[in-house]
Amino acid sequence: MIEEVLERPYFQFQKKERAIPIPFTYLPGEGQLVLAVGDNASGKSFFRRVTQGVCGLEKLECIHLSMQGRREVAYNPGLCFVYGSEDYQSTGQNSCETVLGSIRTSKSREEPHVIFWDEPDIGLSESWSASMGVEISNGVTKTECPNLIAAIVVTHSRALLTPLMECNPHVLIFDDQPFTSLQEYLDRPLTILPLQELKDRSHRRFKLIQAVLNRRK
Repeated sequence: MIEEVLERPYFQFQKKERAIPIPFTYLPGEGQLVLAVGDNASGKSFFRRVTQGVCGLEKLECIHLSMQGRREVAYNPGLCFVYGSEDYQSTGQNSCETVLGSIRTSKSREEPHVIFWDEPDIGLSESWSASMGVEISNGVTKTECPNLIAAIVVTHSRALLTPLMECNPHVLIFDDQPFTSLQEYLDRPLTILPLQELKDRSHRRFKLIQAVLNRRK
């Protein structure tokens, strides 16, 4: 399924003189777990939207949990049952309950489905992020969730990634540079940039994606 998503033109060269809207490195692994990493404005959230679209075309349920969903709680209070309430619970506790609830949902599903966690450890300290990684790695096995096609985790958190890396997952690295392993990506030197650069990069990414959308009309 991931390969089908990545075959979309947003992730491929259209012509030699054009840049890839969302460049990536794909490192195949084993099982259902997929880790997706990359800097801000690298295209990870758009990858989630494309994945949701492909799941829709394939008639696959996509249990997608993201900051976008959390924001929509304000407009749809019923989503509090999914994301919790910030009125009386901490952000970190809500994050934990959301992940645990989605794993329980996956275990109960009798049809093929996908889970997409977009930065699931929001509000958690490193210790609790690592604990979440252990919970996910133990919970999304074929034995525990026999009808789970893929469990995709998008994160910037090294603490969350550390226990997940032990599962030999599939890895997606959204970056202009190629990498031979997730560890190589994590070991790259820290780069300090002006904060305005993030807005500029986001705008450039948007224009490249929009150009593909315009050609597909």
